[in-house]
Amino acid sequence: MKLIIAALSAVGVSAFAPSSKVTKSTALDAVNWTPDESAFAYGLPGSLSPVNEFDPLGFAGEADLNTMKKYREAETMHGRVAMLAA
Repeated sequence: MKLIIAALSAVGVSAFAPSSKVTKSTALDAVNWTPDESAFAYGLPGSLSPVNEFDPLGFAGEADLNTMKKYREAETMHGRVAMLAA
């Protein structure tokens, strides 16, 4: 019984120990982004795996750069409102 308590205590304490791993920055490279007309959605950052080019209704195919930015901003805003409503 003492062994089980000691083992559980060690696990709990190790959660608060400082990490020895060196973390790599995963900052979004949106600052250095330049539009690419040949890429999907002008190469805007934000594509998610496994479906990188998800546009079932074809809005991105007919949109210019400013319209695509407006779509992306509206998508983010509506997603945040939906998360607040949930």
